[in-house]
Order: sequence, then structure tokens, then C-alpha cells
Amino acid sequence: KEINKGMQDWFKTAKKDNSKISGDNYTIVIRGNMAFAAYSTNAEDADGLIKRSRENRTLLKINDQWKILSVEAYLEYPRKK
Repeated sequence: KEINKGMQDWFKTAKKDNSKISGDNYTIVIRGNMAFAAYSTNAEDADGLIKRSRENRTLLKINDQWKILSVEAYLEYPRKK
């Protein structure tokens, strides 16, 4: 309950983010009920600052629905365009 209240408070005061987001370098491997996805993400803010990340996700298929088991994200130092 405390976490929910904290998130509700955050959404009341959060500023809108107008970043342009794009992805590339996708790798997806599916073997039976397990899957792995890796990709890069670029987020460019209004000031032209680019934030790049590399993300990995491991998924498990349960009752015909994919569920995320783990997420890893590696962030690069932001740079100007």
C-alpha cells in the first residue's frame, strides 16, 4: 500500500517527458517456452541530449502468455547530438 501511495504522489507531480524514443539492434531468440530479447534504445530530450541504453529481457511462456522473468539495462553516459 505504501508503494502504491508513493507512485500516486509521484504521478501527480511528474513532468511530461517529450523525449523522442527509438530502438535498434534487436536480437530475439525463442526456444520452446523461453525467450531472450536484447535491443538498444535511444532517447533524445528537448535539449538534444541523447541517452542510449542496451536492454536484455528473459521471458517465460505460461498458459500461452509471455511473462518477463528478468530485465537488465546498461546505460551509456548521455551525450549531445
